[in-house]
Amino acid sequence: MVQATGNADEDQMPLAAYEAQRNVHSRSQKIRNRILANRLGVVGGVILLFLLFIAAFGPWIAPHDPLEMVLSDQFLPPSREHWMGTDDFGRDILSRLIHGSRQSLMVGAVSVAIGAIVGITVGLLAGYFGGVFDMVSQRVIDVMLAFPDLLLALAIVAVLGPSLINVMIAVGIGSIPLYARLVRGQVLSLKKKEYVESAHASGALARRIIFVHILPNSLSPLIVVASLGFAGAVLSGAALSFIGMGAQPPSPEWGSMLSAGRSYLRHEWWIATFPGLALAITAFGFNLLGDGLRDAFDPRSLD
Repeated sequence: MVQATGNADEDQMPLAAYEAQRNVHSRSQKIRNRILANRLGVVGGVILLFLLFIAAFGPWIAPHDPLEMVLSDQFLPPSREHWMGTDDFGRDILSRLIHGSRQSLMVGAVSVAIGAIVGITVGLLAGYFGGVFDMVSQRVIDVMLAFPDLLLALAIVAVLGPSLINVMIAVGIGSIPLYARLVRGQVLSLKKKEYVESAHASGALARRIIFVHILPNSLSPLIVVASLGFAGAVLSGAALSFIGMGAQPPSPEWGSMLSAGRSYLRHEWWIATFPGLALAITAFGFNLLGDGLRDAFDPRSLD
């Protein structure tokens, strides 16, 4: 039966489909309103947008060449010419931080992408089909979870060799179990829903059920986990660079800059302080954003 609504498109729409569409719109509106109402989440979003702006327009914003060495300007404290001072090679720290934002954000983005793509794929297949693949994949994940994320990433980088690309791969691999376990649990729960069983009974292909009915309904927790995981990935990448396993000198990566400045922390405090603050603000912003998204997507608040 068709519900008359006065609109030509809606006249052709079954009542059930129209109600479902209206519920989706209402839920989206509630989520949007809750995100905007969460002040700390908005602050996290503003920090993220600021970092993206700095990373995108870094070459035009930076006042100096981040790799230019001016030995006569060694260890200059913060001043009008060098707002954050200079390092042991006379390089402008502000310019290096601006250019380093690209590398740090890239580590987070690529690592989260690797972990999410592989983890979601494994979780979908394991949860939906079960059987031998589910058993084997979960045992592999159990082994990966037996090691701390940073230790696992360190072992992978030690095998692949120190470089920023290998850090991205290592941190991404270390985050696979988180996404795989989360998605598998979501699939096992959604498989029992009436709309999934109805699609299966109507003869829908497995890939259609997975990508049309199951995966879209699993995105909310994945978005929250990815936003929180981004901060962890940036810090893990910086930690590996700090011990010399990530970006190599003279690359202006925040972790390597922090490592270079630790020897001068007593007197030339600005060399290590400002990279540390950049890492702290980045992690703080993504954590605030993740907390805000978690509250906004909480199903108990959307009923």
